Amino acid sequence: MRRILLAVFLTLPFLLSNQAKAQEWVRKMQDPEVNFYEVQKSFYEYWDGKEVTKGNGWKQFKRWEYFMAPRVNDSGYIPRPAITWQSYNASIAKQNGIKNADPADWRHLGPVDVPTHGGAGRLNCIAFHPTNADIMHVGAPSGGLWTTNNGTASWSTNTDDLAAIGITDIVVDHSNPDIVYAATGDADAADTYSIGVIKSTDGGNTWNATDLAFVVQNNIRLRRLIMHPANSQILYVAANNGLYKTTDGGDNWNRIRPGFYYDVAFKPGNPNTLYLATPSNILISTQAGQNFQVVTSLNFSFNPGRIAIGVTPADTNYIYILASNDNDNSYGGIYLSTDGGTTFTEKSTSPNIFGWSSDGSGGGGQAWYDMAITVSPLDPDLVVVGGINIWRSFNGGANWALSGHWRGDGAPYVHADIHGLKFYPNSTKIYASTDGGLFVSQNNGQSWADHSDGLAIAQMYRLGASTQSKYKILTGWQDNGTNLKTNVWTKMLGGDGMEAIVDYSDDQVMYASYYYGRIYRTTNSGYDWNNITDNVPGDGAWVTPYLQDHNDPNTLYLAYEDVYKSINRGDTWTKISNFGGYNMRALAVAPSNSDYIYTATYNNLYRTKDGGANWTNIVGNIPNTITYIAIDPNNPERVFVTTSNYTSGEKVYMSEDAGDNWTNISGNLPNLPANCIVYERNSPDGLYVGMDVGVYYRDTMLGDWIQYSQNLPNVIVNELQINYQHNLLRAATYGRGLWESHLYSVVGVDEELKPEKKLKVYPNPVSDVLKVEMPQSSAAYTIQAFNVNGELVLEKQVGNLPQANINVSALTRGVYHIRVVNNKQVWSASFIKIK
Repeated sequence: MRRILLAVFLTLPFLLSNQAKAQEWVRKMQDPEVNFYEVQKSFYEYWDGKEVTKGNGWKQFKRWEYFMAPRVNDSGYIPRPAITWQSYNASIAKQNGIKNADPADWRHLGPVDVPTHGGAGRLNCIAFHPTNADIMHVGAPSGGLWTTNNGTASWSTNTDDLAAIGITDIVVDHSNPDIVYAATGDADAADTYSIGVIKSTDGGNTWNATDLAFVVQNNIRLRRLIMHPANSQILYVAANNGLYKTTDGGDNWNRIRPGFYYDVAFKPGNPNTLYLATPSNILISTQAGQNFQVVTSLNFSFNPGRIAIGVTPADTNYIYILASNDNDNSYGGIYLSTDGGTTFTEKSTSPNIFGWSSDGSGGGGQAWYDMAITVSPLDPDLVVVGGINIWRSFNGGANWALSGHWRGDGAPYVHADIHGLKFYPNSTKIYASTDGGLFVSQNNGQSWADHSDGLAIAQMYRLGASTQSKYKILTGWQDNGTNLKTNVWTKMLGGDGMEAIVDYSDDQVMYASYYYGRIYRTTNSGYDWNNITDNVPGDGAWVTPYLQDHNDPNTLYLAYEDVYKSINRGDTWTKISNFGGYNMRALAVAPSNSDYIYTATYNNLYRTKDGGANWTNIVGNIPNTITYIAIDPNNPERVFVTTSNYTSGEKVYMSEDAGDNWTNISGNLPNLPANCIVYERNSPDGLYVGMDVGVYYRDTMLGDWIQYSQNLPNVIVNELQINYQHNLLRAATYGRGLWESHLYSVVGVDEELKPEKKLKVYPNPVSDVLKVEMPQSSAAYTIQAFNVNGELVLEKQVGNLPQANINVSALTRGVYHIRVVNNKQVWSASFIKIK
């Protein structure tokens, strides 16, 4: 527990007030025309002087703030989702017909199965096939729609190429299960934008937009999607800007009622009767949504902030109303009607089943982020509720017993934060959509099992990789800890995992971090971890930048509001700047000269040439929302910066003089937020940029950017790193896990080059004679070398030799690509000429 001090964020001054009404910031977050700065101001006003305790929603807001802050426009308004897709498509169209326009060969590195002791990633919902219990669909907030045809034994997705791959709800046509509808986006956390309702007519293999496609609105959140039980052409969507209805399978939608709605449900057995939940009340329509009446018999003993509806075919007159307390997002109460909504009875208002504790003690909760209800289809008095944990009642909500707990205390383990609960029809089986994946109970919630293996939906913030082991990679995930990839994936630390480092001199030494820059170090490959930032004053950003010196593995740099340096792997720290006021968002140290350090807030960029003794603000003409910094490995004054915004032509900036002057090299990049950049050493300014959709590459030979996303899902790319030993580019994505591609210098020369046909060359780097180990074949060979522009610079015919010696002394310094070719096959490698 720590005392929260009101902070100043970006450029908006917060006028403190203790008059904030309840959690007004929650309501503002849901507003489709919301101004980000107003939400932020309201949040800090509410928390001013209060203590943050576990499970109160503070962390979830900070995730949202981190995601939105660099993406809003100058006035603070959230970008329109159509901009993302229009910009992406325009970029693709420009490259049509260009040879090797997208030469990348991305492949997924996982995880596919859940890391040991870990979770897969966030899920929002599940939908069942009407006749085949083995077929189900689940929706991930930034990882797409996934389908199993074998009862969760394996999963697959066909939504990687959608305009947005966030899914918040799904329904399956009960008369034709090949027809599937999905509400896009992420209602609970706004991790992705909604583009409306999409439809598949082939079981989820391909998707098309319906008439409910958001191309103008800003912050639309689709909350619940339901289908008429007798007429599958009729569907309703509850959203934060109204209730929508279609009567022709999505060809046409009408907003039949404006307003903000959390939930909508049919009365079982009578689909003309609809129940509709606002944040604070229930409406009932007996005319298929044509008219609604407010329920007057609901007498809340608190101010509700969010409402969910539970109904059951076991008794069609049962209606449960689950409500949170608007004051602190704790459990408000549950109300039951047994007469179809005419009258309601308060069943309970305690214990706090929305809190984190196993006994329901303590206040607070995070119902704005996670809140779910389901009622048994066999027993109308059995109701199951989810918040941080899962609780169940056998007497209509009068008494509660813990069913699943985030640590396994007092109940079986179920990953924290429940976004969806659903009974399988006519059974005792319950499915829970959680921040860690899919959990299933076969016995009304008595026991639970994780069924997430196969869901590749990890939301990664950052990665760090070994230079000694090809596949030893440490990654930080939202709500699923820091996880290590070796031959398997293993959870190292819990919570929200952030930046990660694997020591380049000894990969038994690794660094992992939590939000706000709490850094832990292991010297035995993860068996033991120790906090190394306890004595550093203050906190860092949600994702705090820190890094290892390129010339001294014992030296670390850490950026909070100021930059700190350690020369003993974090045992002690020394402050080397005196900025104050704003948290740093980016940090870079020049590989060729450690005295050159660059660090940035969203709005300011600082440089030192003397190891921190003197600093200069060099932001110049770079626009707001700086996200990442890269430095030419051979020249500390050649620096590159990315920005995250929706202003066309303001994405990447370059300086040749350590930031005294800046050149805009955004060129033909799409109008998408640019999240990260990496410079390929010994290349003609080879740059890779990770954006909200895809990766892009340029060098001085190409002159402009090309798309570098072949096989990569349309997912947010948060960080890129290069493995030079194997010529691989790695990407940490926010929703689809870890990916890798060969570098442009390897795959960009010829489409025929395949990673399985590798050639061994040495020494590498080389100055005079390159030795080439020849493939074992009786054929004669042609050896060819190409420069980075694809031009043939050397060619030699050789016979069947075990090794060929190639004189490369006449070649200029740089990166080259070598091929060994016979009339049937091609082998390839890269080498660096150093003199």
